[in-house]
Amino acid sequence: TALALVGDVGLTQETTKDVKFELTIMKNVNGNYEYLTKVIETNLCDHISEKNKPWTPFVNEMGIKGCPIPKKTYTFKKSSLDTAGFPLTAAQAGNYRAKIE
Repeated sequence: TALALVGDVGLTQETTKDVKFELTIMKNVNGNYEYLTKVIETNLCDHISEKNKPWTPFVNEMGIKGCPIPKKTYTFKKSSLDTAGFPLTAAQAGNYRAKIE
């Protein structure tokens, strides 16, 4: 099983050396997306260049090496996270949405 990111992510301004990252994940339950969890990283720039991390495929597709991250729209077509190493259950199968701030 894989988690894929497909679509556009727009940065409205170039980042600084300190980037707070918030990822809110919602799951579709009976046609409504309900809050599932939030991941907060106080400074994404401290970790963006680390290799073999869950975010590495996404950073590679963006074509960035670190911060600052240029202002532009990043299009994702092939980035995915292999979830084989995560303890997922059948109850966690479904459709999800994520909001990045």
